[in-house]
Amino acid sequence: MRAAFFAICCLVMALGVGCQPLIRTPPRFLQLDEAHPDYQYRATTADGVVLAARVLRVDRERGGGLDFWLAAVKMRLRGAYALRGERAIKTTHGLEGKQLRFAREEKQRPYQYWVTLFVDGNSLAVVEAGGPEARFAAYEEAIDAAIRSTQP
Repeated sequence: MRAAFFAICCLVMALGVGCQPLIRTPPRFLQLDEAHPDYQYRATTADGVVLAARVLRVDRERGGGLDFWLAAVKMRLRGAYALRGERAIKTTHGLEGKQLRFAREEKQRPYQYWVTLFVDGNSLAVVEAGGPEARFAAYEEAIDAAIRSTQP
C-alpha cells in the first residue's frame, strides 16, 4: 500500500515538472481549453477581447533573432493593420522582448491588436491580444500583466 501511494505521488510530481503555464490568465478572462492547432494558450473575456500565446521552435544558429521576427510581423501585417507603436517589454522572469501595437477598422469600428515577441534561445514566444478598441481599453492593464508573466 505504501509503495502504491509513493508511486502515485511520484507520478503526480513528475507530471507537474515542466508544466508551467505559458502565460497567466488575467482577471475577467476565461482560459479556453479546446485544442487549437495554432496556439498553446487562448483566453477571452465575455465581451470579446482575446488573448493567445504560442511558442515556436527556431534555430538561433541560422540567425533570426528578435529584430528579424519583428520585421517579419510588420511586413506580414502591413496593409491590414496600422502600426501605432513599438515598445520594449520585460517579463517578470527577466526575459526581454518587444511589443508591436496595431490598429485597424472593421465594420467601421476601431480594433486594437498587440503582438509581443520574446526570443529565448531556440524559442520564440508570440503573445497576441486584440479586440474592439472601446472594450480593449478596459483590459489593457490586465493584458499587460499577463504578457509580462510569459514563460517560453
